[in-house]
Amino acid sequence: KQNPPSWQSSLLWLSEALNHAKQQLNDLSHYRGEAYRYSRIPRLFESTWENSGEPAAVDKLGLACNSENYRFVFVDGHFTPTLSKLPQSSTWQYQSLKQAMQACPSWLKARLSSLPGPLSEQMNLILAQDGMVLEILPNTLVDKPIELIHYYVNQTPSMSHTKHAIHLHTHAKATVHEYHIGQHEQKTLASTSTLIELASHAKLTYRLIRHGHEQFHHLQHIAAFLASHSELSSFQTDVNANLLRTDLCAKLIGDRASLNAKALFMANHRDQIEHQWLIEHHG
Repeated sequence: KQNPPSWQSSLLWLSEALNHAKQQLNDLSHYRGEAYRYSRIPRLFESTWENSGEPAAVDKLGLACNSENYRFVFVDGHFTPTLSKLPQSSTWQYQSLKQAMQACPSWLKARLSSLPGPLSEQMNLILAQDGMVLEILPNTLVDKPIELIHYYVNQTPSMSHTKHAIHLHTHAKATVHEYHIGQHEQKTLASTSTLIELASHAKLTYRLIRHGHEQFHHLQHIAAFLASHSELSSFQTDVNANLLRTDLCAKLIGDRASLNAKALFMANHRDQIEHQWLIEHHG
C-alpha cells in the first residue's frame, strides 16, 4: 500500500520485475519452504509499517562519523551528505540511486530487471527509497575503505529501505564496509539490497556489520556476480536484534572466480539471526 519510490516511477523496463515481486508478496505461502522453515518473516506482515520521513537536523544527531575512510551516510534510509565524506577522485565514480536511474548503465539495468528471488529482494525492489551506485574504474586501487553507514534513529515505528550497487571493473581492487546501526529502541523494519558486480581479475573485500536492539528487524539481500579470476572476500557480523536475515546469492560465472564467505553472529534472548546462502558454480 506504500507509494512507490520516485526513482522507479518512469522505468518501464522494471515493470515485469516489480509485478512479480508484488504477486509474491500478496501470497505468504511462497515463504513456507525450506528457506523460511524457522523464519519469523510472516509475522512482519502482521504489523502496519509506514515509510520513515527524512530526519530533521541530521547534522546535529551526534552520530559517530569520525573515520578517515570514505563514507556515505544514510539516516532512516535517506542519503545524508552533511555526515558523509565524499572522495575527490577521477578513478572511481559514485551516484545516488535516484541519479543513476536517470541514465541507468546497461550492467545495472540487466541485474535489476531480472525477476527477484527471496523475500528480502522482493520487498527491497518495491520499497527502496535511496542508495548508492559505485563504479571502480579499470586498474584502480582504492586507497582507503569505502563505508556505507546506515543509522536508524526513528522516533516512531517505521520502515526504511536502501539499495546499493558496487561494480569493480577489470583489475580493480577495493574494500567496502557496510554498517547498519539501530538506535532509540523504536520498532524498525529495514531492508537493504547490495549488488556486487566483479569484472575479470577484480578483487573486493566486503564487510557487513549489523547491530540493533530488541525492536530492530533487518533483511539483507546480497547478489554477487563474479567474472573469471575475480575474488570476493565477504565477512559478516550480526549482534543483537529481533530479526536479522541475510540472503547471499552468489554466481561464480567465470573460470577461477573465487568466493570466501564467513559470518559471526551473537544472539541474546529471543533474537533470531538467519543466513541463507545460495552459491552457483558456472565456471
